[in-house]
Amino acid sequence: MSNTLAQFSGRIYPDKSLSIGICPIKRKRQQDRVYEHQLRQQKEWGVNDKINWLIGDVKVGGKFCSLRESPLFIKSLKSSQARSNCYGAKGITRYGKKVCTNSALLLEQKYTLKRVGFATCTLPSVDKETSLLLLDFWGDIVRRFLQRLKRICNKKGQDFLYVGCTEIQEKRFKRTLIAAPHLHIIYVSKYKRTNQYLFNTTQAYEAWNKSVNEVLVKNKLKEIMGVNGHTGSVKLERIYKSAAGYIGKYISKGSQCVKSMQEQGYKVFPRQWWFASMQMKKMFAQSIIRLTHEECKAFFYGCEHYLEEEVLTWYSFVDVKFNNQKINVGIVGRLSQQAYLAFKT
Repeated sequence: MSNTLAQFSGRIYPDKSLSIGICPIKRKRQQDRVYEHQLRQQKEWGVNDKINWLIGDVKVGGKFCSLRESPLFIKSLKSSQARSNCYGAKGITRYGKKVCTNSALLLEQKYTLKRVGFATCTLPSVDKETSLLLLDFWGDIVRRFLQRLKRICNKKGQDFLYVGCTEIQEKRFKRTLIAAPHLHIIYVSKYKRTNQYLFNTTQAYEAWNKSVNEVLVKNKLKEIMGVNGHTGSVKLERIYKSAAGYIGKYISKGSQCVKSMQEQGYKVFPRQWWFASMQMKKMFAQSIIRLTHEECKAFFYGCEHYLEEEVLTWYSFVDVKFNNQKINVGIVGRLSQQAYLAFKT
């Protein structure tokens, strides 16, 4: 039965944030399932709800149920028809926020702020019908735009490294009640050891216009970019303080407007609120420090001690409610700079 016991899983990210959780193993060998079933049929097999949860099952109403039926675990999007019908309706995910902020930090650390740029792409004023179509096909627009910029960089022998997010312009939505998504992108903007930019504002603006207009025409709507004075904008600028701070500000702003959209009856949202190049995703994955089961246990049971010793700067328990009781299933926190460097090395 050893392979059915839950294990601690923990990760440390480049921004020094820490997350640890108890992860019951879902797959069991056939002989283990038979053994556990036989064991539970015995009269002397008395075990409380918490222990049963830890080995991967829960006792509800005197009967053992599988993890899929357990109230302790949230069903995935694939298994939840209600959520899949309005994918993206809750804004950017926690994982997406992690990828964006930590990837921006990695770009800043590796390439320095002198070579990292910040791009903002907006849309002109549109009607409700056009807005809904843009929201529905937003992923296609972003893909076309980024591919065009990638081709420009590749022709110059450079990779296009980027990470970004989508934001709904809150002030415009309050004024017009029409959702206007726009992009914020952190990217490597200059050649190595030179002051030459990989692409300029004119090239980015042309790529943005073409990408939006192509999707509209493809769906039998009129072009809006560069027509009758209705133009969106592309703004490229330098970052002077913190790349993670730039992207983090817009991540939080964009999530707030989603609720207002739902209140106004919107049922179409961008399916993907964040995006990153393949190289960037790989860089982010390689930057994660994965803790062993024993290291996770030490933090989980000794977090107060590590806070006093200044290994942790703060922590908070993650609780779930089961049988009218709160059960600690994980912790989140942040390491001190010295502790992070110790784990990194």
